[in-house]
Amino acid sequence: MIENEEKIVLRYSPELEHDLITKYGWHDIRQGYFNSNNRIREITHQSGRMNHVFSFKQRLPNGHNIEIESDEITKQDFDHIWQFTENRLIKRRVTCFITIDDPKNHEGHSAIRWDIDFPQWESGVKHFGMAEVEMPVYMEKPPFILADIAPHVVYEVPRSDNRFSAKKLSDEKHARKMAKELSL
Repeated sequence: MIENEEKIVLRYSPELEHDLITKYGWHDIRQGYFNSNNRIREITHQSGRMNHVFSFKQRLPNGHNIEIESDEITKQDFDHIWQFTENRLIKRRVTCFITIDDPKNHEGHSAIRWDIDFPQWESGVKHFGMAEVEMPVYMEKPPFILADIAPHVVYEVPRSDNRFSAKKLSDEKHARKMAKELSL
């Protein structure tokens, strides 16, 4: 699947996390990387249901991403190959879909997907939140910032700035450095 996404760094607040999970629900993600393009994820849904996936993700020259996720892998396979991963990250994710009027879409509307992540590093500290907005492929910028997060926006990450990729942020030392650069 081709993804057109923009990342936004948020000032972390327990109240923001609480408000968003209360309003939209949540799921927890535990992911580990084999290299910069391949990762596995264990996703625990609020209902308690779990699934496990293998993903390939690659940045394209136009700034979009291609992401291919396998159908579910077994928990046994996940547990077995977890030991071979590096750059591990745990995060709580809140997802919100907003439908917008869109004359460029033959249906007259499009969905904008907001994923708001609250990573927790090994130290237990939550240095900041990360929002990611997925848009139709022709959009350069989201048509709006989700009202729930707008007061917490610290930095809209340019597409050319890869310092905020999940793989890089899985390194807590790097995450602390980014938080310091943004005065968080």
